[in-house]
Amino acid sequence: PAWLKQTAYNIFVSGGSHWACCLTSKSRKRWQHMANHRRAVEKMNARARAEEEKLNRRRRSTVVMTENVALPPVEGFLTRFRRSIFGGEYEQPHRVVLDPAAGTLTLWDPPADDSTQAKAAAAEPRKVYRLSFLDMVNISDKFLQISLGFADHKKVLSLTARTKADFNSWAMALSHYSKSMSTEE
Repeated sequence: PAWLKQTAYNIFVSGGSHWACCLTSKSRKRWQHMANHRRAVEKMNARARAEEEKLNRRRRSTVVMTENVALPPVEGFLTRFRRSIFGGEYEQPHRVVLDPAAGTLTLWDPPADDSTQAKAAAAEPRKVYRLSFLDMVNISDKFLQISLGFADHKKVLSLTARTKADFNSWAMALSHYSKSMSTEE
């Protein structure tokens, strides 16, 4: 009947779940269906907003990348904090190069000794991150730590400087890229 549909709709709109016990099983199923539909629509809208925000960040990142092409490259040694697959934690030293002209942040393994094997291994970078995918820059003065999030990587890159001077040079270089994270246009 029409009055029952209207009652279920009123319950749906008001969000009152305590009235569901008064409905028949058929109307209760209809009410549950409407509530599930509302949650699905809210979830889809949230996903669409998140995708739109990602797209806006990517646009801002591209603008920041073109502005920073003329900046000099920064190079130094930073320690990368990692978690192992068995739940342990360890720190791994890397030679890190920020190249604004190429738009990359490159991690290299430091040479262990002067052997040819170590030099050959150091000839190729350990990991190359594209700055156009940089989504997050978090700089912690207290711990001399820099955390970077990239859209094309699930994990956050956490780097720690050995000295305050190293940290300040990296913080200054990466502060140019944090503009792409702000929501101001």
